[in-house]
Amino acid sequence: MPPDRRPPRGTSEPPPHPRAAAPPRPGPAHVHGRQRLRPLLSPDSARHVPTAHRQEFPVNLTCRHLPGATLITVAGQVDTTSSARLEDYIHQHHRKLSDDLVFDVSRMAFLDSSGLAVLLATATLARGHGAGVHLAGLQATPARLLNVTGARQAVTVHEHLDQAIAAAIAAAIAAAGSARPDTTS
Repeated sequence: MPPDRRPPRGTSEPPPHPRAAAPPRPGPAHVHGRQRLRPLLSPDSARHVPTAHRQEFPVNLTCRHLPGATLITVAGQVDTTSSARLEDYIHQHHRKLSDDLVFDVSRMAFLDSSGLAVLLATATLARGHGAGVHLAGLQATPARLLNVTGARQAVTVHEHLDQAIAAAIAAAIAAAGSARPDTTS
């Protein structure tokens, strides 16, 4: 036996190999060899939660129609589980494609790339019909996503909801004024 593999004096077993796997410790679960930051519900505990009580859409949407604009309030998180719901909601409640869309996002805590894609598609469609998309009260995390991706250029961002509504209504008035035939000549 090599000198470094000899058992310590007074024992008959060799010392464990330095790279030997340690027994599993209780604690956070592991996913694909990586430690999960927050353990999710175990499959057994999720099975006991009735479907009606599971939170499937972590977003709350409300709508109000204004002269020349549609105001949609978004509260919660817009991610892969809720972005399709946001898209459907926009299509159901946006009365005229030529109306500006105002989003009150002051209570939207999170926006991922799928939610951003919905907002960008909405802005592209609105711009194609002479309308705009206004975001009011953007929080830090969603604002960072818009800045990093350059998507902030596709929408108009306002600090306060009243500023966004005023801008949308002013745009509607300007569009209505330019759409009227010139009768002064």
